[in-house]
Amino acid sequence: MEEAKERVLRYLKEHNTLTLATWEQERPWATALFYASDGFDLFFLSDPKTRHSVDLEANPIVAVTIQEDYQEWASIKGVQMEGRAYVVVEEEDMARAVAVYVEKYPFVAGYLRLMMSPFARIAIFLDRFMEKLSFIPHLPAAPARFYKIVPKRIWFTDNEVKFGNRDQLEF
Repeated sequence: MEEAKERVLRYLKEHNTLTLATWEQERPWATALFYASDGFDLFFLSDPKTRHSVDLEANPIVAVTIQEDYQEWASIKGVQMEGRAYVVVEEEDMARAVAVYVEKYPFVAGYLRLMMSPFARIAIFLDRFMEKLSFIPHLPAAPARFYKIVPKRIWFTDNEVKFGNRDQLEF
């Protein structure tokens, strides 16, 4: 089981885009989002007015997939996950979200700095982080919040082990 956990954690670190499935009022929705992982937890940024964010307000239960676009079935690997998504509101969680997000996507540091101005500790961290960057692109101001996906179950498909090989992790 430890080997399966390590393979999933490595896969989460090596990939960038998840597909988030939400459900609200008898209608499903799926959207692609950049994410950063902290262990098995996933953080993403989103405008609170998007359909998936509105859905999460009504129903926090989600499904997630992370995979590549493979050419051969024997190479297929990917993560399927079910869990809950939360708006990140506590400063400690916010600090963790910012840290893992800028580690993976340094180009958003300037945008996050504007977003985090009410949180002095996080703003100082971002100021120090940006001092090390050679280039910080200007990103347009847009309302966004961090969301955290906490998994309940994860399945990891790895057809390189054998066709249909799936490891299941429960939390």
